[in-house]
Order: sequence, then C-alpha cells, then structure tokens
Amino acid sequence: MYCRKLLLEKGIGNEKKNRVFRAINGTNPDKIPRGDLSIEQGLLNDLLIHATGIKSEDLDSFKKESIVRNYLQMDLMMVHDYPVKIIDTYPDGSLLHRGWYGEEFLVKGSSTKLIKPAVEDLDPDLLCPEISADNLANNKIKWFEKNSDMFIFAHTMGPISGFQWLQGFESAMMDALLKTREVLGLTERMIELELTRTKAYLDLGADAVLIADDIGINTGLLYPPKILDLLAYPFYKTMVEKIKAYKNVPVFFHSDGNINEALESIISCGFDGIQSLQPSAGMDIVAISRKYPDICLMGNLDLNYLMPFGSPEEVRDEVQNLMNCLTDARFILSTCNTLTDSIPVENVLAMYLEKGEVSGI
Repeated sequence: MYCRKLLLEKGIGNEKKNRVFRAINGTNPDKIPRGDLSIEQGLLNDLLIHATGIKSEDLDSFKKESIVRNYLQMDLMMVHDYPVKIIDTYPDGSLLHRGWYGEEFLVKGSSTKLIKPAVEDLDPDLLCPEISADNLANNKIKWFEKNSDMFIFAHTMGPISGFQWLQGFESAMMDALLKTREVLGLTERMIELELTRTKAYLDLGADAVLIADDIGINTGLLYPPKILDLLAYPFYKTMVEKIKAYKNVPVFFHSDGNINEALESIISCGFDGIQSLQPSAGMDIVAISRKYPDICLMGNLDLNYLMPFGSPEEVRDEVQNLMNCLTDARFILSTCNTLTDSIPVENVLAMYLEKGEVSGI
C-alpha cells in the first residue's frame, strides 16, 4: 500500500496525489483519476489560448503546462528528461544532438534520425554516459512539487526500446535475433545506467516510475517469446525490484501494440500498473481488468480514430462507457499514449471536461 506512507512523507492534503495513489491501491478514490503523461507542444499552446487567451511565448514552459493541466482537471503528469548536447546546426534548421550514451542523432521538427550508434561493436565497457545525471529533471520536478499536487511519473527506458534507441531500430532487431548474447551484455550495462537516472528522479520527488518498452505492434509481439524471455522479462523484474528497494513507489509498464500474449509474463515481474492498452491493437481493457483485478490499468482511449478524427460526442460517449465499465476496477483514464498535436482542442475538452461522470471506483 503506497498511499498512506508516501502521502505522510509528502504531506497530507495532496488531493491529486492521493486520488492516483488510491486508484493504484484499489482503495476507493473520490473519483476516477485522469491525466495524460505528456502533451505535445502544438496542442499545449492551443489549449493554453483556449483556457486563458494567453499566447505561449508570454509564459515559461512550466507555468504554461501547469495552467493547461489544471484547466483540464488532470491529476498526473510525466517527467522525461533525456540529457543531450547540441553539437552542430545546419542551414535547413536541423540540429545534430549527442545523447547521454554518446549516440548522435539529427533532429528536425518532430523527426529524429540516428546518425551514429552509441556503441559500434556491442561492447558494454564502451557504454559510458557523456552527460551527468546530476541535474536530471531538477527544475521541473521541483517546480511542480512546489506549485502543484500533481502526481508525477518518472519515465525510464526499458531494455527493448532502450537498445533500439542506442543502435537504431533495424540494427537492434537484427542484433537481438543474431547476436543475442552480446546484446544481453550491453543491455545489462544500459539498464544499470537507466536505473541511475531513475534514482535521480526519485531523489527529486517523483511519485512513481514508468518503464517504457514497446514490445508490441498492432498484430502482436515485436520479438519471438524466446527473445523476450532473455532480453525483456528478466530486466523488468530486476528494474522493479531495484526501484522498490531504493524507494517503495509504484512502477508502471508501458507498451503500445497488442501485448496480450505477454501480459502474464509482464505482470509476474511485479508491476503495479500497465499504461497504454491500445484498443485499435486488440487490447480489451474491460476483459483485462477482470482477469487481473490487482493491476492498475491506465489508458485505452483510441488515438487512431477517436481522438484525432472522432466527434466530441463520440469522445464523451467512450469516456462515459469506460467509466461505467471500470467502476470497480483500478483505473486511470488517459489516451493510449499521449495527447498529440493531431487531436482537436474540442476533443480534448470532451475527454477531460465531460460532465456527469461516474464517481468512485
């Protein structure tokens, strides 16, 4: 039970934190908590103008995000601070970044292309952070801890997505299948370093950890079960155990796609919650909640059609349907990933400010 101990540490009266902790524990929150982990900047700016009439350049980023999240009555947020250095610029506006592990990638707008992998020959001894973790998310977590009672998830990479980030998607897929043992050694080193980032977040006051590891696509799992048995589940178990040993906080798992085949293995690793539950990939949140009643489920509002292309009435109807079907479940309402720029403001308002919701769990 996280709620009582952690709220005593942070101070009683944290309404939003309390609501999310209670949903995770299954101990009757006053209403079903809701909130998306992140909001893309274009949509955030549009929501700010709708809520206040103020343009984004008139406010600092933390204040802007706080106003929008409070306007939408969100209970939670996520901090994801992956340290990078800009090492070159180009006439077309592209920026060459060097990441924490030494990988280099080109960024233009919202597009990212890996130029140089972190490690060329999968040697774990060569994977050494070039940027200090000392100031990770320092200002953001401190600001929101001081100025809000928002429940804060800290993002960290899991073994599959982390390795893909270091090596590039195609190379990572091939190496996982053909050089599994070498990948295993490098992944052990990477997860050790990811846990360093995670502990920095917890020291700053994060309330929970979200391990993001996309192991699914719309039709099923990204890798064969024997690969996940070696390169995914043992690392999830280790990460959960080490996080909880460091500070006993809730740990959630995120993956897009159809991960039905892996749910039993994922849950057995000790997670407190699962985020995403992508409906367009066949993730039936109601059936999952009945099969696994002790796991908190977060997400499930569709991002393929409903949120970007559906009507506000369709959004309201689906929100109400989820509230009705999951009244007795451990449930946090959100989209199945994040609020993206492709979503109309009207649909965000329909999702978050809909009236007459079912209260309580």
